[in-house]
Parts: sequence; structure tokens; C-alpha cells
Amino acid sequence: MCVDVKQGSWHGGALLLSALVLFTVAVVALEPRSHALVRGCDADIYRITFNTIPNGQQSGAAHCTNPSLLVRRISYSDFICRGGEGSCGGRSDIAGVTPCYSAQCWIMRRSVMSAINHCSYLTNLGNLLECGRFGVLLFRMRNSRSARVSLIGAGNIGGALAHMLGASQVVGELVLVDVAGGMTQGKVLDIGQALALLGSDVSITGSSDYAAIEHSDAVVVTAGIPRKEGMSREDLLNTNAAAIKGIAESIAKYSPEAFVIVVTNPLDAMVWCMHKYSGLPSSRVVGMAGVLDSARFSFFLAQHMNVSVRSVSAMVLGGHGDLMLPLLKYSTVGGVPVEDLIESGRLNRDDIAAIVERTRKGGEEIVKLMKTGSAYCAPAASCAHMLESYIRDKRSIMPCSAYLNGQYGVSDLFVGVPVVIGKGGVEEVIEFPLTAEEQAVFDQSVKLIRGSVGAIS
Repeated sequence: MCVDVKQGSWHGGALLLSALVLFTVAVVALEPRSHALVRGCDADIYRITFNTIPNGQQSGAAHCTNPSLLVRRISYSDFICRGGEGSCGGRSDIAGVTPCYSAQCWIMRRSVMSAINHCSYLTNLGNLLECGRFGVLLFRMRNSRSARVSLIGAGNIGGALAHMLGASQVVGELVLVDVAGGMTQGKVLDIGQALALLGSDVSITGSSDYAAIEHSDAVVVTAGIPRKEGMSREDLLNTNAAAIKGIAESIAKYSPEAFVIVVTNPLDAMVWCMHKYSGLPSSRVVGMAGVLDSARFSFFLAQHMNVSVRSVSAMVLGGHGDLMLPLLKYSTVGGVPVEDLIESGRLNRDDIAAIVERTRKGGEEIVKLMKTGSAYCAPAASCAHMLESYIRDKRSIMPCSAYLNGQYGVSDLFVGVPVVIGKGGVEEVIEFPLTAEEQAVFDQSVKLIRGSVGAIS
């Protein structure tokens, strides 16, 4: 929604803004010639162009200030005002709200999940904010669905993920980037037309130029050579590492504040490459693996027990591959740990061992059946699950390839562990106590990952 406040129409504009209080915490009038919007709930953020309202007989800088966005939380207080004349702070008009005045304000184009501790200014309004000049307040409410997400790699996973995100309307803007420009544009048209049938207004564009990812809130990287029958993840190591290096440098250039999810195999080593070459904080680089492995384990276990998959919760550790480690005492069916189900005779260890092995080989099984392709629906759904937790600040606990700095006795390595994902990215690594047997398998997985990282040339 846009509100143009023109001379003589301020009262009507104020009434219309007041009606928007239903969607916000408050609308606060500092002075008769200015209005400011206080940030609403955690899911809301706004794009605002601020100018001054005519101030009667007053003139000259000594008699006029240019108010910017009022923000209820201090961590958001410098969204728009930065630099120029004037100062931020100085007094508090209402509890928890600090007004900020400056001769220069900026168009804000951020979304809630990446705004904390990060400000991005696109357009300097400059002379538009001269005191007493005819003023316009452009108001446009934004929310978590207005996130801008870029997908690098428009193949099967990228295409499926774009369709899922567009259909669910978790995001507002989708950008597909792939070196195969024609294929990307075709996929964008196909997905966009499908979204039209679903009534989704999510914007979707495609490009072969990495510059298109600029100002993304999140980036999902699926680009790389796919695994084919008979090919191990390690066979892909150096080829895909080179590709990730170039992508990482582009992300650092165009979207240095983005939350990055890597899907490219061999997963744990590629996440390490992304972190190294992008220079992004470790909390904003993560690999999608454990979510997929947990889904596969839950699916196979639910099938075996003939129960709804909604009743099954699984947790896995370790690398994405043959040494993936399901934690049976933290995996449940109907809230009952799998270990207890084994002890009670509802399950036997041979059945669980077979399910674990099938989970570890889940990707390989699909490759063998498809002959010329690999899994893409489940990996895409796993990425969507991670993105939703980040965009909506759900703080969900899920297993991901995350940076360890002493946790589980591992340092300077990305390994699959349970983490909390919220608006700060990876906000916490959760450490579970392991049995001696589990620790041995986990250590083997770490050794394999470290070897892969060391082999990158």
C-alpha cells in the first residue's frame, strides 16, 4: 500500500495510516508535519521513503528536523538514518523507542531476517529532504513473505525448490541463476505460469549473470556436476570445489549479508569451501544434508511400522554419506524413543540396522533407479524447510552441516550436527551426549570430511 501525503491532505492521510494500526504496534506522530511507523510484529518490516511535511511558517535548518523511521527495538534503530547532518538518539519519546534525526535518510530495502546488525542503503535521498520542501510519505508494508531468495543452479533441485517456495509464498522474490541462460528463462516462465494457477504473486526472474543475486536475503547453491551411477561424492570433489569458489566470490560481492545454504556434493567439503572463499560469518553458511537424511530415516521407519510419518521424529549426526549416524535415543515414534521400542520388542535391531543402511544409501538408491538423474524433490523440500525457519525466525532444531568450533570435540570443520536456525542463521549448535559406539562412528565421519577438505587442491 502507498500513501501520498500532499499539502492539505495530511488529515486524510493520517486517518488512513491510523487504520493500519491493526497491522502494527503503533503509529506515532512526532510533530504535526511528520509521521513515523513503529515496527510491528517479528514478521513485519517495511519499505519507507521519508520526506518532510510542509511546516508552516518555519524555514531554515535551525527550525526544522527530518525525522526518520522510529524503531521499537534498539537493534533496528539505525535502519534508515546514517551519516549526514544531525544525530541519532538523544531522547526517548516512548518506552523503548529512540527517535533518529538526520539531514540524510535512505530508502530501506531489507527484510526482517537479515536486518539485525546489518544495514543496507540503496538510494540516498539527498536534497529531497530539505527542510520545508513539499513532502511525500511512501508507505509499503513488508513481511516475511517479502524475502528475496536467490537460487544458484536452475536444475532439478533449483526448479523444484523455486516451485515450492513460490507455491507456499514463504518468500516475495525468487531469482534463478544458471550459466544455461535459456534453460533458466524457460524454467522461470514455466514456474511463473504454474504459480499463476495457484494465485501466488511471488515474483520470479531468471538470469545467467551473478549480479542478479544482489541484495538477496538468502542464497541456495545447488550448482555443480550431479552425481551419476557408480560415481562417489568424493569423485566430484575438485571439480565442484572450483565451481563453489567462483560462486562464493560472487555471493561475497553481491549479497554479503545473505544466509547461504549449500546443496552441492560432496556436501560437507563444499560448505567448507563456501565459508572459506566467501568470507561470510560461519553462522550464515550451512549445508543441507541432515534434514534430508532425517526425512529419509523417518520415511523408512514409518513405512516399516505402518504409522503416519507425522508420528516419527528423527535426528542424525555426521557427514552426508555412508557414515551418517542416526541417534536412536533421540529419534522417536509417537514420542517414544526408538531405543525404548527396541527394548519393548516393538522393533528389533536388525530391522533398525536395515533402515539405517537404506537411509545412508538413500541417494544412491534413487540414482540407480533413475539411471540418468538423482533425487531432487526431497532435497528441495529440505531446503525449503531450512529457509522457512530462517525467514520466519522459527528457531527450529534441525540437523545441518554447520561450523564446529570445539563442539563435539571438533574445530574448523563443517559437520552434520543439530542446530537452531533462526533470523541470525545458525544461532546455536546443540550437543547431545554420545555413546562410545556413536562417538566412534561420528569420529570416522569427521575423519572422512577432514580428509576431503585436505584433498581440495
